[in-house]
This record gives sequence, structure tokens and C-alpha cells, in this order.
Amino acid sequence: MKKVTVFKVSLIIAIILNILGAYFKIAHYPYGSFILSVGLIAGLGFIIPGLIDVFRNDNSKPLEKLMWTVGFVFLSGIAGLLYFPKFKKRN
Repeated sequence: MKKVTVFKVSLIIAIILNILGAYFKIAHYPYGSFILSVGLIAGLGFIIPGLIDVFRNDNSKPLEKLMWTVGFVFLSGIAGLLYFPKFKKRN
């Protein structure tokens, strides 16, 4: 499977599971914590390739690499959506 496909599929699954898990937690339905945990693990499927791509790119400045790292760690879904077109173009 191509890296772009893995990045895209894991990004979509992680966002859907995180939104669904948050809804379950707010509505006090069972398994909300479990769904959120699975969503966070699915998020690793796009965070790890994204960070590898950021650090392997020689054209990026150190500040840009730091910015993407902080974005992926703290705002993973938003950073993943913003980084996807750049990732797709390179791969």
C-alpha cells in the first residue's frame, strides 16, 4: 500500500473515531473511552509518516520542522489535514 493511501485512510479513520468517541463521552454512552483510545492509536498512522517526511525533507528550515512537529503532537488532526496536500505532492 502506498504511503499516501495509508496517510489518508488513517487520517480519516482517526478523525471519525475521535469525533464519535467525544460524542459518546459527552452523551455518557458506553465505550466512549475505548473509541477515543482507538482513534488516538489510528492517529499514529498519519503522525509517524508525516513526521518522518518532515525530517527527511532537506529543503525545510529547522523552524518549519519544529512547527510541524509541534502541530502533529498537539493538534494532530488539524496538522494532518493541512500537511496532507504537501505529503501527497512529495510522495
